[in-house]
Amino acid sequence: MDILTIVIVTAVIYILYILRKANKRYHQHKEMEQTVDKALELYKKMIIMLKVELKDDVYYCYNNETGDFICQGKNIEEITAAFKERYPNYGSYILNKYLHLFPGEKVKGDCMNAPTDSDIRKDLEQEISELMKSKNLGQ
Repeated sequence: MDILTIVIVTAVIYILYILRKANKRYHQHKEMEQTVDKALELYKKMIIMLKVELKDDVYYCYNNETGDFICQGKNIEEITAAFKERYPNYGSYILNKYLHLFPGEKVKGDCMNAPTDSDIRKDLEQEISELMKSKNLGQ
């Protein structure tokens, strides 16, 4: 074998190695995308975005998507308690445009600004990535 053949064979093997590695990364990325999409879909099913109306010192909360009545209360604590009683397995967000109705009250926990899909996707990708790394380290 001459030196040119050895160089060509080595280059082909290296290129195949790089392509295989890129293909593996591509499939891992696709798998993560699918997992994140499923998690985002589940998240959306388990969170109710609330629009709020204030009438006669009572806050009325409605499902932002369907318009269905969800709960009512005289302050954020009553709203949170009523929501949890009616939907114990769900979370809620008071949409940002309604937070001005709660001056002086600290809106926290379940009742806060609605995260965007990109915010949720970023958080999920990070958590899944960390989980996948920990699984690979454990093997």
